[in-house]
Amino acid sequence: MTPTPTSIDRVVLPTDSTIPVARSAEYDTYFRISRSDDAHAWAVSALAVVTAITTDLPQSTLDNDSRLRLLDALAVVVGDASAAAAAAAQERSPSPLAAPPNHSETGQHDRTLQAPNAAAQQAITRWKKGHHLFHLFVISMNSRLAAVLESLASEQWPDLADQLTELGTLYAGATESMRYASDFSPEIYRDFVRPSMEPPWLEPGFSAVFNRDHDVMLTRAKVVRTTLKTAELPSVAADSARRLWKSQAENRRAHQLICQRFVPGGDSLLQEHFDAADQSN
Repeated sequence: MTPTPTSIDRVVLPTDSTIPVARSAEYDTYFRISRSDDAHAWAVSALAVVTAITTDLPQSTLDNDSRLRLLDALAVVVGDASAAAAAAAQERSPSPLAAPPNHSETGQHDRTLQAPNAAAQQAITRWKKGHHLFHLFVISMNSRLAAVLESLASEQWPDLADQLTELGTLYAGATESMRYASDFSPEIYRDFVRPSMEPPWLEPGFSAVFNRDHDVMLTRAKVVRTTLKTAELPSVAADSARRLWKSQAENRRAHQLICQRFVPGGDSLLQEHFDAADQSN
């Protein structure tokens, strides 16, 4: 049996930054993601994730540079969460606070046993909490990618430079969140984490391509990159843009290295599913 502890709290993410894609609900269920338009609920959830990650960070194997990059990006998310909570408080009526996420919900993957040892338990927790953090970074990226286009259109160059700088910080944080989420041995991934994303717990072909928040980010990032390349930017904004592209490139390299470490030369679950389907035809 594969370990998937139900003790992991769900993270709440806003619904308006997503594009529905096939099987995205299954992705959200596996990673314990709830959706809400309540800014207060999102802010509280974001701060809870930040607290959990910073508490566990000293026990991780991330080096000091990685931890500093992660903390810099966490500061951006905390600022976003605090601003959202303050705005929600001003708009909120005297009605009771929104109900917290229902942590008793069970999905197909929740019918697994607890991890048989502390290392596997820690691994599956980091795997999911690290993905929670990655989502928070992506949500903050999405808002800034939209703001970048607005600043470009109005030629607000100082604002544009600040937004690009924060985007670079968030990309670097997303890279470190992937390292944190995968901070366990390949053997534990093989024996516990990967099987938890396979039948009978999930449908065949489970994949990160079902991450709708990331799908929005990729779409917006392409538009921003194309627009920036054709714009005549002042030096301060151009420098920020170059640092952003560097952070994006590092993010892609880090993801490839993590995949290679866990599945050397191997295919993703989705590719394996496609290969099996081809062989059966």
